[in-house]
Amino acid sequence: NVYSGTGGNMSHTSWPLIIGKRIRYGENGFFNGAIDDVHVYDRSLTYGEIDSLYNKQVTSISSVSPSHPNKYALSQNYPNPFNPTTTIEYALPKAEKVHLTVFNMLGQEVATLVNGEAMQAGVHSATFNAENLPSGVYYYRINADDFSETKKMLLVR
Repeated sequence: NVYSGTGGNMSHTSWPLIIGKRIRYGENGFFNGAIDDVHVYDRSLTYGEIDSLYNKQVTSISSVSPSHPNKYALSQNYPNPFNPTTTIEYALPKAEKVHLTVFNMLGQEVATLVNGEAMQAGVHSATFNAENLPSGVYYYRINADDFSETKKMLLVR
């Protein structure tokens, strides 16, 4: 049961229980994310208490420089699905020789985007142009030092 009221008078309501900010009547909405903290009270909150819960002040900001990653990473290509070009980003924590290749569903290499080039530490990108390839699922793989990762992408004509 959900109860609502003011001034100490509580009554049953048919309104749905919503955790978070109240959605105005007639609006469609949903929650997408994580709930950090949930409090259950045995009384109605004052306007000031509600306001202090929703209007938190930022106390600190920290930034991370994406130009100097601390680990290897291969990102999902974008856009995906794509036609006919897509971008593949990868991160290197140190200077490495990199191989970035694209394969079809049969495991046949269809493109070499980076062929053993010495790359500096940082975030890099390569563009894959599939204008001469048929629609389908393709895989791309990076090899750098002891790091190897493969991801899937979709070419749609």
